[in-house]
Amino acid sequence: MKRFVFFSSLLFVTVIFGGCSKDDGDKKFSINATVQNVNADVKLVKVIVYHEFESGDNWDEISEVILTAPFSSDNRLNLTFPDNELASNLLYNFNVSYRPGVVVSPAAALMNLDVGILGYDSQGEISLGLFSYRNNAIETQATTGTLLTYADRNVTIKGAYDEEGRTITFDISLKKGWNFVYHSYVPQTGNETLTSTSPSGLNWYFSEWSED
Repeated sequence: MKRFVFFSSLLFVTVIFGGCSKDDGDKKFSINATVQNVNADVKLVKVIVYHEFESGDNWDEISEVILTAPFSSDNRLNLTFPDNELASNLLYNFNVSYRPGVVVSPAAALMNLDVGILGYDSQGEISLGLFSYRNNAIETQATTGTLLTYADRNVTIKGAYDEEGRTITFDISLKKGWNFVYHSYVPQTGNETLTSTSPSGLNWYFSEWSED
């Protein structure tokens, strides 16, 4: 199972938006936002890209820190992403083999939806939690979180499929480079939607790791 499912189902995260800009001419992709509920020990921010893959009969994982930045004392997240493309070993095809009805165009597009923005101590050695752009819904309400996504070219992911009585819908259009994908979940039905259209009512939060 891809990490984006884990991130979004656990915390509805992996990051994003709230005062951001995309590459447009000379503009770099950046995130600039005030964050709520921040642990006072958070001094550094790291953007980490993960890739989990099959290796023989086992699953292996690689990761790479692509950006490190100080976390401001006024609880603001200020990140400017590098222009260089992600390494090929961090990219993969979006698997539609078990998602009948979902189409990726072009099919050869490579991407990564497994990106986390993590808060660290001043030495950058202890991970304290995860930054997220989401609503603040309780368990019985519909929840929406955000996924930071990279694509090696312009690509769309469209369609829907049923899984164990619930429907998962994709309406995603990615540009080459960094993008935001919004993931919504309705607990009453179990239905999920992933879209490029930004909803209202989202804020930035910091979620500490559970001790479980």
